[in-house]
Order: sequence, then structure tokens, then C-alpha cells
Amino acid sequence: MNFTYRKKLITISVFFLHSLGLFVAFFHKKNQFPFHLPFHLLRFFTWWSVHSSFLAIFALAALFWEEKKQKSSWLSQFILLSAALFNLVTLLFCLAHLFCGVLEWENSFFLKFNSLTWHFIAPPLVLYCFYVWGRIDFLKKKIVKSLLFSFLWPLVYFVYVYFLSWLHTKSKVGLYLKKYPYQLFQFLARKPALLFLIWLPVSLVVISALFWLLIGTKTMIEKRNFFSDIRER
Repeated sequence: MNFTYRKKLITISVFFLHSLGLFVAFFHKKNQFPFHLPFHLLRFFTWWSVHSSFLAIFALAALFWEEKKQKSSWLSQFILLSAALFNLVTLLFCLAHLFCGVLEWENSFFLKFNSLTWHFIAPPLVLYCFYVWGRIDFLKKKIVKSLLFSFLWPLVYFVYVYFLSWLHTKSKVGLYLKKYPYQLFQFLARKPALLFLIWLPVSLVVISALFWLLIGTKTMIEKRNFFSDIRER
């Protein structure tokens, strides 16, 4: 199997699985209320996996841009790093729920298949793209900037969901907010001090730890040339 074929196979698989996850997440109704597009979109973007999928698709675009232009940039490298970080969180979160026996499965075989591929197969494929084809030289040259920007999207997500949990009790948008992550964020909305004094700092520490984990392991892999045979083909 040559390099071009392998890369196409992996990237097409990443695109298909994440696109399928987004499609199912958007069109699968999880309540009995009439469809209302604005409220539906508000709820759709509360799912961490949705953001992971969009970042994965952006990362594929960055990889193709690098290949077409035969060059890299801080932004293209950062997009792939962000996609790897979000997908790593998705994978770890779902593995923890699976081992604890609290992972929810749908009754439909198709929905079970989508949940399995979206949460347990697509994220490792994104990590594979990061470790095999991603570059981090510009990220390491501007390591402080890279670290600080790695907080940006998670922070926006966190504030967005927190705001909607507060809005949930004040409008009929609550009809669409019956599922994760609102149980946690509704609790935080009632006790905002916990959000800003405990949960937000803890989240930033976790993101920082995963950032250094990805950068560190990627650096180690590059030094030992673990994937040199794949790149050279």
C-alpha cells in the first residue's frame, strides 16, 4: 500500500465517519417536541462531539492545503492539533463511560453503529492523522501562543453551554435541552461560583495537560522516526 492510497483511505474514512455523526446528531430527534430550527441548532452545538467533528473536517482541509501548497503554517498545524485534542477528549470521555457501564446506547442498530464509529473509531483516526502527517515545528516555535490558543475553542464551548443552561430556565428553549450536558451546567448555572472557581480552572488544567501530552508524544515519535516508513512511501 503506497503512501497516497493510505492517506486517501484514512482521510476519506475520517470525513465519512465524522460527517455521518454530524448528520445523525442533527436529524435524530431526542424529544417529542415539534422541530424548531433555531432551538434545534442551539442544542446541536452543545455536544462536544459535534465540535470534534467540525474540527476534524477543518483539519482534513488543512492537510490537503499543506499537500497542495507543499508548505505548512502555524494555523494549519494548530487546526490539526485542536482536532486531535478535541477528539482525544471525546475518546477518553466515552471510554470512561464505557468502562463504568454508564454509556447510553440507542435501540436502533444503525444508531448504535453510528455511536460506536463516531466516538470510538473516528477519534483515533484523527489522532493517527496528527501523529503520522501532522507537523508541529511552527507550534513549537510559538509554544506559548499555541498553548493559549488551545484554550480558546474549549472556553467558548464552555461559556456557550453555561449560558444556555442559564437560558434554559427562562424560555421555551428548555424543551430542546433535555439531555447532556445540561444536567451539569444547570447545576453550575445555579452556583456560578463553582463554575469560575473550580470547574473552569480544572478544565483549563486538563486542556493544558492534553496539549503537552500531544506535543510531547509527537516530538518523541518524530525523534524516533516511528512513522518514517509510512511517510517515505
